[in-house]
Amino acid sequence: MYKWVDENGRVQYSDKPPAEQGKKGAVQMTDQGVVIKKIEPGVTAEQKKAREEELARKKEEEIKAAEQRKRDNALLQSFTSVDEIDMKRDREMQSIDAMIANLRGQERTALEQLADDRRRVDGFNKRNKPAPDTLKEDVQRNEAQAKVIRDEIERRHQEILDTRAKYEALKKRYQELRDQEHAAAGATAAPPEPTAAQAPGRK
Repeated sequence: MYKWVDENGRVQYSDKPPAEQGKKGAVQMTDQGVVIKKIEPGVTAEQKKAREEELARKKEEEIKAAEQRKRDNALLQSFTSVDEIDMKRDREMQSIDAMIANLRGQERTALEQLADDRRRVDGFNKRNKPAPDTLKEDVQRNEAQAKVIRDEIERRHQEILDTRAKYEALKKRYQELRDQEHAAAGATAAPPEPTAAQAPGRK
């Protein structure tokens, strides 16, 4: 005999197992009413979806935790102090500064050429003559080149900010990991041996 609670909350009995065990499952009994087996509740589509989403969330968290451990190990193996992190940051920023200086030189050259081309166009206009198409094309080309260079300079300045922020985060995480190591080492350290004055039974 089988006993279960249906979706309406009513207790049901049958000599055949229910097609669906309801929210509370079912039990199999002897003729005397002794429970010999419990049948787990059926899983609804919503419950199945929720379980799958929970499993996917846990798996994603495990992957992220593994990636974080990998990054932490690489950080501890790459540097021996916070000062080394600062030095690597400074080297990268110096390299970016050098790129910006080079771009500034290119920008000056492009702007000088553009100014010269515009003066030539103005000369034609003052004489009420149309400027040659090739000269107009030179103006457009130099304007576009100057804009490209300015955009690249702005991008490099943003790269400096991003680099500074990246290394500040690395320093913070590095210090956290070192603090955790020191705390773990202190927790596992053996207590000091009692001195003769502290030994029990001595005065």
